[in-house]
Amino acid sequence: MTMRVQKLVVAAAVLLVALPAFAQDRRGEETERISRQFKIGANGRLTLSNISGEIVLTAGSGDEVTLEAVKRTRGSRSELASVVIDIDERPGRVDIRTRHTGRNDRASVDYTVSVPRNATVDVSSISGNVHATRLEGPLRAQSISGTVVLSE
Repeated sequence: MTMRVQKLVVAAAVLLVALPAFAQDRRGEETERISRQFKIGANGRLTLSNISGEIVLTAGSGDEVTLEAVKRTRGSRSELASVVIDIDERPGRVDIRTRHTGRNDRASVDYTVSVPRNATVDVSSISGNVHATRLEGPLRAQSISGTVVLSE
């Protein structure tokens, strides 16, 4: 084989390996949206635990928590089903937890939550940023691989 033919064969092999990965990256994002409201009282409690994705918290008026969660993946739609949002609603509180039931899924969940201004809030994320605005009650916010931003 000549050097030119060898280079052509190598280039074709690289293209065959890279093309499926390129097509996967270019495919559109799959999403699933969840919207819920919970009455917890003006001084209630919200606990939210996320694995991957943003958490945005804002102070709302009244005594309700408004939850908007968006599951996202660039993989197949079936990966969205492997992400479960557990919600435990009890008098005066709501606990929300993200669980991944699949292995190696590429799904994340972005949360946008409005809570009563004086509510007690406890949020954590493994891989994602946490933003909290105008909350006046006790707040515990942490992220292992992301930033935590508190603002008025």
